[in-house]
Amino acid sequence: AFHCFDVDLVAAMTDKEAEALLAQGPGAPSGREAIVRNRAKVFSVINNARAVQTLRTDWTIQEPRSLCALDDFLWSFVGHKPHVTRVKSFTTMPASSPAAEQMSKDLKQRGFKFVGPTMCYSLMQSCGLVI
Repeated sequence: AFHCFDVDLVAAMTDKEAEALLAQGPGAPSGREAIVRNRAKVFSVINNARAVQTLRTDWTIQEPRSLCALDDFLWSFVGHKPHVTRVKSFTTMPASSPAAEQMSKDLKQRGFKFVGPTMCYSLMQSCGLVI
């Protein structure tokens, strides 16, 4: 649905392509990925891909081991090292952190959409920035 999340291909998507995704009903043709058909979220994927393109040109890589500007940018919120969270059980796992709140604020200033602190913390956990 989103060109396997290739940033440049998604950023080049037109409103017409986004509208076509929204128009596909639950019985989409075989082989088509199921997506959340929320207009704001579909258009935010395209917007965020364009914001990543801008980040690529605006961000100066700080850590030589970084793979790309987005990688370096995200890791900068934890000092380029995984942050180990000490919790006794999953029931006490926080839904956010000061680093996630700062990441959210910075991403929003850069024009990203749907990037609240909880989503950022979840991203940090899934990418290994927070363990």
